[in-house]
Order: sequence, then C-alpha cells, then structure tokens
Amino acid sequence: MLSIFLTESHIILAHEEIATRTHEIPILQQLLTESGLSGYVFTADALHCQEKTLQIARESHNAVMVQVKDNQPTLLKDCQCISQETIPDTSYQEPCSRIRNRIEQRRVDVFHFPKLTPPHKWQAVQAVIKVERYRRVFDPKTKSWKDSDETSFYSATLKRVL
Repeated sequence: MLSIFLTESHIILAHEEIATRTHEIPILQQLLTESGLSGYVFTADALHCQEKTLQIARESHNAVMVQVKDNQPTLLKDCQCISQETIPDTSYQEPCSRIRNRIEQRRVDVFHFPKLTPPHKWQAVQAVIKVERYRRVFDPKTKSWKDSDETSFYSATLKRVL
C-alpha cells in the first residue's frame, strides 16, 4: 500500500494498493503529478531515489526527501565524500534521550547545493543530508549494554533544510 498522508493531521490524502514493490515507483510519480498538491514535502524510502521522481516533485511545486542507499551507488558515494570533505552548511545535535532501556542520540548535517555525479542527472537535488544515530540498549538477559551506530544519507529537493 502506498499512502500520502498529512503527518500532523493524521489524514490520508491518497492511497493505492501495489502488487509488487517495483510498481511503487510509477504510482508515487503519478500521485505527485495528479494529486493537485503543491508546496508540500514528501518523504520516501530509497526505492524512490529516482531522477524522474525528484524531477516530478519539483515540477509539481513540491519537494521530496528520499533516502540514498546502494540502489544508487554513485550518488551514495558522492554523499559520503561530500560529508567527509565539506563543512556542513547547517547542523543539528539532538539532545541525548533515555527511554526505558535505551539511550539515543542523533546528529544531522546538511550540505546545500552539492556537486553530484553526473550533475545533469541529479540537478533537482538541492541538499544532501547526513543523519548519524547512536543507540545504546540495555539487554536485561545478559545485563549488558549493546552499542550501535548508523549513518544514513538523504537527498532533498528542498532549497533550505534546517
């Protein structure tokens, strides 16, 4: 099921049943085009990190933020290099939170107007976002803490993030 909903209002604006995951891509592109919405930010998983999807969002006067993973290896490599070689334009350090047996902390770095390979393919991308997550979970069975670190990258057609 592919749904478009307003997060704050918990209202579903559109939904479409999908036979297989690969058919999600054209359905989202169609919903972006035909929804009549403009000025919204759509978020989607890495499956939707497609040149055409980003362009359609831009043409419909919306923005999209999608995770970048191995399905776009050159873009992922560019995101990693940008984050290692460039000072972020904006950063946000979330305060450490402790809920029950879990300690979590996040850091977000935003790099505006990135130079991506090839430039014509990703011209709709206005920002690369790096999210670092640190988590510490207490296991009551072993009475020990387990640490995990995760870094994710996102591409966004937003002109300004954070």
